[in-house]
Amino acid sequence: MFRDIRPPAQVALTVLLLASAHAVGQTTNAGTPRSQEPPEAGLPSPASAEICGDCHRAAQEAWKSSAHAHSMDSRLFQDALYYTGIDLGSSARGSCLACHSPLAAAIGDAGMKTKVSWEGVTCDYCHSVRQVSMEGRNPAAKLEFTRVRTGPWQGETPGRHGALYSDLHASSLVCAPCHEYRNALGFPVITTFSEWQESPYAKEGHSCQFCHMPDVDRVALVQRIVAAPTDQERHSHCQSCHVATAGAAPGQSPSSGGHLRQRGRLNLHEMTGSRTAELLARAVTARLSAVRRANQVKVTVDIANQTAGHYVPTGSPLRKLVLEVHADTDNGQHLVQERTYQRIVADREAKPVQLEYMAFERGARVISDTRLAPAETRSEVFRFDVPAGVHTRISFAFRYFYSPLSKTESQRNTTFLKLGTDLQ
Repeated sequence: MFRDIRPPAQVALTVLLLASAHAVGQTTNAGTPRSQEPPEAGLPSPASAEICGDCHRAAQEAWKSSAHAHSMDSRLFQDALYYTGIDLGSSARGSCLACHSPLAAAIGDAGMKTKVSWEGVTCDYCHSVRQVSMEGRNPAAKLEFTRVRTGPWQGETPGRHGALYSDLHASSLVCAPCHEYRNALGFPVITTFSEWQESPYAKEGHSCQFCHMPDVDRVALVQRIVAAPTDQERHSHCQSCHVATAGAAPGQSPSSGGHLRQRGRLNLHEMTGSRTAELLARAVTARLSAVRRANQVKVTVDIANQTAGHYVPTGSPLRKLVLEVHADTDNGQHLVQERTYQRIVADREAKPVQLEYMAFERGARVISDTRLAPAETRSEVFRFDVPAGVHTRISFAFRYFYSPLSKTESQRNTTFLKLGTDLQ
């Protein structure tokens, strides 16, 4: 059972201070290695990402900017966790923490006193997964905390811990435990993994990692991130083991929805997601056309879910994709029309759910679903009443609405893919 809730800012401050004192395998002396153990001593398990970063600096620095790294300590999630306790009771927080702090759940850190518990989806969660079971109501990961870490690379020989090749880590299945979720009512709240399973990308062997963790040149990434001479010196032993000789050929494992990787390459651990404008602009494409007919302007926007292997938007049912079209005229008219793409979820009384944590607990049915399926195309038509002969500027933009609990505009909306044209 998790402890009673206090206001989120107080919880975050108190436990982060505790975490700094209880961090696994760390010292508090600035400028010294985080682990004082010699390499042959191995690593604690689970270990803090800061310890992993002693050798895997490039991967750790990229991960630190990811949503995975901040899944627990983000202000937005802390607010959601707080209101979950207020409205639904402290026991309801367990389903949240199972994915937002999976190591806390795995090691029984109900008081959130270890650093790894506050690191969200951290290194030693993903690299301790041995199996994923699809039996039962929800996918479940089997973890083994030993000195052996699993990953999608063959032939690795790290000095501080063992390495085990895992075909699972090259597949979308490893993502399923947190990106597919049915609540206690049996309602599928999150369906991202099953959306991918039914998409053409799954049949083509493209896994989640193909878009969200693309492989990059290992040496170039290390040289870009690990710039200081002292860091280069500390990483010479890593490169001697981990950088493959020229001519290494990649294998493939299409049955698992993944690809074996070249040893000279590294999966990018930034794990860009749905709030990244660049990724959204690659996933959703659009074409704008406008024609004048007497006292009316007809605007057509052809849109497509071009590259996402799941619906857009996906994940929480409170997320929305909004297409906003403007007609601005020289005589002072400012006209706006919208189309919204979303899944509207209701409780057992058919009342639409307005808050995310309520959807996770009380969602029971889908009222409507207007989201863009993988590879789907649509033509959206808008008509504006504008007097003939008046110069009109037509423009549109997509806006990705993330959460109704967002307190700032940057948290709430991501705007991308703006286009415009003029009519006389």
